[in-house]
Amino acid sequence: DTPLASMSNAGSLALRGYISSHGATTNCTTHVGVCLDYAENYPTNDATLEPGDIVALDEIKPVNVVKAVAGSPIIGIVSTKPGILLTEGDVLIGDISFQEPGQVPVALAGRVPIKVSNENGAISIGDLLTVSSSSPGVAMKATEPGRVLGMALEPFDNVASDSAPG
Repeated sequence: DTPLASMSNAGSLALRGYISSHGATTNCTTHVGVCLDYAENYPTNDATLEPGDIVALDEIKPVNVVKAVAGSPIIGIVSTKPGILLTEGDVLIGDISFQEPGQVPVALAGRVPIKVSNENGAISIGDLLTVSSSSPGVAMKATEPGRVLGMALEPFDNVASDSAPG
């Protein structure tokens, strides 16, 4: 089996086969989280998943994804609007604003808005983020060694959970 696409740690992207475009890359704006990530569709039975949720492999059905909790096998963040989306049969590029039933686009690399809380204090630009210990699918400021999801690109200090790019 030859993969449709691969991305190196340095950010080089190799695509094989045909590429379908839904919209054009000119429709993508250049601010954080919009058409700036590389995502893959994953199956899910969790109808509550939405963009910005941190997801992990479902321990009951490991091919599916669910909202992540502390200690779960995290694989990514539900994308808002991927710039490149891998599906079962296509590589889609551009302004991809549709979602296949029972699937969610999980960002594998790039800039993606993520739901955050101030559970471990206010988040500053550059703070490392990890999975919240009390809110499934939500990130918090990392204050101890452990799994890191990414780095905050914007500050966050609200009391309620919300989205901030990470």
